[in-house]
Amino acid sequence: MSKVVILVGTMYGNAIEAARACGAELGAQGHQVRIADTPTHADIAADPDAVLLICTSSTGMGDLPDSIMPLYCQLLDDSPALFGRQYGLIGLGDSSYENFNGGAKTIDAVFQDLGAQRLGEPIFIDGRIDYEPEKPAAEWVKSWAKFLK
Repeated sequence: MSKVVILVGTMYGNAIEAARACGAELGAQGHQVRIADTPTHADIAADPDAVLLICTSSTGMGDLPDSIMPLYCQLLDDSPALFGRQYGLIGLGDSSYENFNGGAKTIDAVFQDLGAQRLGEPIFIDGRIDYEPEKPAAEWVKSWAKFLK
């Protein structure tokens, strides 16, 4: 079974709830899960074999929330090679904003620019439709887990 580190970007707690639901589902499948609710590059570097799962909301006009901003800045400043690192992406947003899920798309682009490989298609959860984002996130992670060993 795989090791999974869930990197969370949250402002009001919805993304951490979604991350916990995903962690519970992955744990029930036998995977080892660790949730980093204020992630830094150290969370990525600690176990190079762990698969990363980014679960972040967007704030304002599609910005990243404060809890994941240190990681984002470290990735931009240090440009660590992430070649061979695998990750998945869960974005929480509100489609009434022009930059729907802009924060998730921003961090996704950085991971890809640094050479990481996204596993499967991301899920972009719309807060206007899904008032409990942990439900669609947990449902999505069931099928995403097929990429894990």
